[in-house]
Amino acid sequence: MAQRISAAICLFVVLLAGCLTQYQPSVPVFLSDSPGYSEKSLGDLVFEVEVFGKIWTSERRIRDIAMVCAAELSRSLGYAYFLVLSDSSTSESTVSLAGSGFAVYPSTSSRPVYFLIFECSNNTEDTDVLEILSTLGPDVGYSP
Repeated sequence: MAQRISAAICLFVVLLAGCLTQYQPSVPVFLSDSPGYSEKSLGDLVFEVEVFGKIWTSERRIRDIAMVCAAELSRSLGYAYFLVLSDSSTSESTVSLAGSGFAVYPSTSSRPVYFLIFECSNNTEDTDVLEILSTLGPDVGYSP
């Protein structure tokens, strides 16, 4: 009996882990973007990170993913720090197709979206890249 309970708990943990928004690039899919991040340059050393969460993803988790993305990009460009210029969160309505074999209908839901605009920096007063990667990175699935 104890083995069955242990097996059920393990299965639940594995299934729950699959539901988390992971640190991964977002890819365009039918009618929306998949969970994950996208980044774009806004100018000389200034970038925007946009993180799409799953419906049940917490705002803190998508913020952490954005911070890790900013740290990783800054580090890849040779910078040890970054300065957050602007950040905001919102929710986005998504449309998906649902139904059975006889009828298909659009279904809408809302999911969190987080925007972070930052500038790569070497100013020691700004956010430390290595600190973000070592503290938040493992929590969101980042591995160097």
